[in-house]
Amino acid sequence: MKVTAGIAALGLLYAKMQPYAMQRFSGLFNQGSDLLGKNYQLHQSKIAISSGGMVGKGFGASTLKYGALPNPHTDFIFSILGEEFGLLGTTVVLVLFSLLIWFGIRTAMRAPDVTGKLLALGITTWIGTQAFINIASVVGLFPVTGVPLPFLSYGGTALLADLAAVGMLISVAKTESTTTKSNQHSTTPREPRSGHRSARGTRPVRQLVGAGWSRPAQGSQRRSR
Repeated sequence: MKVTAGIAALGLLYAKMQPYAMQRFSGLFNQGSDLLGKNYQLHQSKIAISSGGMVGKGFGASTLKYGALPNPHTDFIFSILGEEFGLLGTTVVLVLFSLLIWFGIRTAMRAPDVTGKLLALGITTWIGTQAFINIASVVGLFPVTGVPLPFLSYGGTALLADLAAVGMLISVAKTESTTTKSNQHSTTPREPRSGHRSARGTRPVRQLVGAGWSRPAQGSQRRSR
């Protein structure tokens, strides 16, 4: 609780030192005012999302991306997705991010060592926090911060970093599955081989014959009797 309060105090201090940051904070609590100024981006973003309806206008049919909505290919790509694919498309995006976060947490919990746990947890937190802040900023829950949406916002370097992070996460998950399989093989009891007996002095006939011993003929046993 103290850490959260300290972070909030630092954020307010920074907002007071930077006039544009203070305008974003004040615009968050007064979203209906100054629609042509500090709240212009957020207002146009809401128009784009709401105009998409249930299924959207169709792929590439967005109109607000041609000048009305600033940065439609970077920070506000989620608004364009809402306009072109509607509520259905945005729900799919949210479900996919939720599945990725669930997979990362599951991988971190099942990682065989501390390094894998920390790596998986760090990657999941990084991608999940970016997605949450971007989507919350676009719909008006957070002030506009300029955080891109992972895998979707324009930028080759950011995309390469996201793909590399997911590759490391998959590598940790494969290590976990390999360790689980090896543990299962080590704990599985071995069945005794056919032809072997547990009692002492009762070696099978096959081994005795291989050692040079042979059974006497039945006829000679009868004559000796």
